[in-house]
Amino acid sequence: MTLNQRERWGLIALAMLLVVALGTILLQALREPETVYQDKPISAWVRSAVIRDDGTANWYLHEARRTADPVSKARIDKEIVHSAMKFLNTKDNPLWKPYTFVRTNLPPSVARVMPTWQEPASVRSGAVWMLFFGGPGLSSDPAPPGLCERATPVLCNLARNDPDKVLRKMATLTLSQVGTFSPEAFQIMVRALNSTDFEEVEAGARWFARYPLEPGRVVPLLIPD
Repeated sequence: MTLNQRERWGLIALAMLLVVALGTILLQALREPETVYQDKPISAWVRSAVIRDDGTANWYLHEARRTADPVSKARIDKEIVHSAMKFLNTKDNPLWKPYTFVRTNLPPSVARVMPTWQEPASVRSGAVWMLFFGGPGLSSDPAPPGLCERATPVLCNLARNDPDKVLRKMATLTLSQVGTFSPEAFQIMVRALNSTDFEEVEAGARWFARYPLEPGRVVPLLIPD
């Protein structure tokens, strides 16, 4: 690819990003105002916790939920679920590489004003690990209501279809940890019991201890040869 072609792709990526950014700003303007904690929206704390693995952000989310009155806590939990599901559903995007190329090759003074676009796979990975440890906040906190139920079909899809082998395994382990019952989750956990990977076998055993279904099919898989 020649320099001119790269520049053209970079400009296309930038133009499309601006369109998306304007659309996002419009949607945010139409949404109910977000709950703010320590002068920062809850969604920003979730983003820091998920994408940057920020322990301070996790602590602030824990404190925000702990100190809120029931009405405010319900709003905080709703925003946490919305943000967490958005990150978990992040799709690969062919524009990510050209945009990142343009941003990293611009003068620093210009690059600083352009938003950072995190690699989609790393965003999904961060969201999966967040769920593995129980959701935003401290691991001892209960997950916000509805988060595990909404996450289960997405985790099933990632466990089956994500292009990254490591992320497929992470989704399987997380499904075992927090996933609710579904026929698709059942099939994935049977597959985990048939795996040669000890962690996946252990994950399958943990899930079936929680949902003791079809023992005639499952128990033989738990008995070593």
